[in-house]
Amino acid sequence: MPGYRSTRLYSAAIIVGSKHTYGEMPSWAKEKCVYIPENGVSLERLEFARDRSACLPLRGAFVGRLVPYKGADILLEATANFLRKKQLELDIIGDGPQRPLLEAMVARLGIQSSVRFHGWIPHVEVPNTLRTCDFMALPSIREFGGGVVIESMALGVTPIVADYAGPSELVDEKTGIRVPFHDSKSLVEGMRLAIGRIVGAPEMLDKLGVTARQKARETFTWEAKANQVAAIYAAVLSGATKLPFSDLQSR
Repeated sequence: MPGYRSTRLYSAAIIVGSKHTYGEMPSWAKEKCVYIPENGVSLERLEFARDRSACLPLRGAFVGRLVPYKGADILLEATANFLRKKQLELDIIGDGPQRPLLEAMVARLGIQSSVRFHGWIPHVEVPNTLRTCDFMALPSIREFGGGVVIESMALGVTPIVADYAGPSELVDEKTGIRVPFHDSKSLVEGMRLAIGRIVGAPEMLDKLGVTARQKARETFTWEAKANQVAAIYAAVLSGATKLPFSDLQSR
């Protein structure tokens, strides 16, 4: 690509939007890279936090387009037994071409009474439903950022994500649950095990949710991200030898 090397060579600082992007940078440019996640959240719109304490039946949510790579079918398969036992209720927020298949899957698994399809609703109204949930599960295998993960964290709703790409970069062991996998079968089983753990100990979701909300407020608001960028710019202008927030790339 024309200018690829010179752009990086003559930059005083490089902000990367994902750890994958950081990993793709040439070794000689990494020392001036700072990781700041692409997505952010406006807390003015998310001023109301999760409004319940976790107890059975747990209430979970899936938020996103209903397309194969988002993994709503994986979530249904992983949670079917808990849904049948009335240990869990699931809200599916979003619409897309996969919806008829998912509705048929719900009927085949016999979990109609525990699954609610909300369809498409305006983005500004999503928090009204999401904050009534205990966790938000996103088994997506193709996410650069994962905006819904940050929005869930800001509400105090624990994210449970596939340990891959953007969402897994936003979550750590104190703020959510990452599910390792190597194929669809292992992702289903990993999600099943993760849900099983929280069904057995719902109180862990309250602790994770509080910490997730705190991290979102301190790190992922648009104001916090703007302050991070401004501090990096100021450091460059002052000739500082170490860039602020460079430790973010290891989080």
